[in-house]
Amino acid sequence: MSDHYSSALTSLIEEISLGKSVVLDLGSIETGSTQVFLDLRCNCYIEDLNELLQEISSENPRRFDLLEAHLLDKPDGLKFDYVLCWDLLNYIDKDLQTHLFNLLAPHFKEGTLLHTMRYTSEYVPSSPSQFRIQNDLIFSMDKNLSDKLIKNPTLSTIQMLKNMGAFTLRSTIMNQPDMRKDITEYLFDYGETAALKNLKKNNMVEESKYSSQKLTFNNVVMNGLKDSLKQLKIINNSSTLEIGKKGGRSLKTLNSLTEHLYVEDIYSSLIWQKKINNNTPSFSQNALNFKTDETFNLILLWDIISILHPTQFGAFLIAIRSHLRVGAKLHLLLPINLNAPEKPPEYEINSDYTVSVRGDIVGDQNRTITTMSQLTKLLPGFKMSSFQFGNYSSKDKFLECVFELVE
Repeated sequence: MSDHYSSALTSLIEEISLGKSVVLDLGSIETGSTQVFLDLRCNCYIEDLNELLQEISSENPRRFDLLEAHLLDKPDGLKFDYVLCWDLLNYIDKDLQTHLFNLLAPHFKEGTLLHTMRYTSEYVPSSPSQFRIQNDLIFSMDKNLSDKLIKNPTLSTIQMLKNMGAFTLRSTIMNQPDMRKDITEYLFDYGETAALKNLKKNNMVEESKYSSQKLTFNNVVMNGLKDSLKQLKIINNSSTLEIGKKGGRSLKTLNSLTEHLYVEDIYSSLIWQKKINNNTPSFSQNALNFKTDETFNLILLWDIISILHPTQFGAFLIAIRSHLRVGAKLHLLLPINLNAPEKPPEYEINSDYTVSVRGDIVGDQNRTITTMSQLTKLLPGFKMSSFQFGNYSSKDKFLECVFELVE
């Protein structure tokens, strides 16, 4: 077993009204993890999805029927105050997650609070863990009986939200004292009032994060991007990868245009690799850890190529190539100046498909890739589908390129 302190569960239990709350525990009935809620005289329902997941897989065409048959019948009008998901969502495919939350939705109400956790390590136990709550809300995690590890299925927060219906993210908890380093915990609220409250809170957080970052350009027109986004919108079950900072940016427009959105901060990964490799630039393919069958229709590189060496860009293409099919597109920018900033600026897509830019576009770093000839040689198997000049401002310009995979 390994101990893990859950500050998220602590905050959840602090909200519980003694003797009045209704709790849904999706975890194992054997562990007794709901005892702390029973001690608070809560009305508890236990679904034991651990048991069900031992019998079904994402390839089972009957998994939806099996899920419906497994769930307990619930009284009409029953509404849950709290839902405990533990690590189960790491093991339920996205379609089954959506079906699960649709089945449970009649029993959610305004303000229903859901707790779950996500593994961040490259490899995870092959089946859900069992959790036993000890004193002071430290809970022990039973080892998987076979000790078998599998590749992390990489469940993104954005994808979780899409599967969960009217839930919105209240808080993310990680790297707290006595928390396991490979676990991130989440609290989600249900309903429109909660959504407005969380939206306001998240906007305040984003504004705070931006307080030290200057809005350099607003409403920058990128016609290649606009055309790519319009095409993306009509692709069934589309998937998009954006290379950029994960926090402190608005992804609302991009998230509304694609079914699956992934964001990877290649710059931060490069900085970390440089630190642990004695200032030797390198690219870790673990930075692009996706499910084997995940394929992308569009990759937004922005101007990350400005700070990549050709060998690093080549390593990036090798890492991502198996996730591309013929017709997949790469969008990127080449600023027309010789000196790149120390770190790439941040790009946000506005509702009208124009782009806002935060941070510097010029610095004192030499650009290693500056011409279309260099770029084309680095992209074998791709053809240029769009190439045009664009303007950050009257004096600051860029080349906007869209490449399409043809073989």
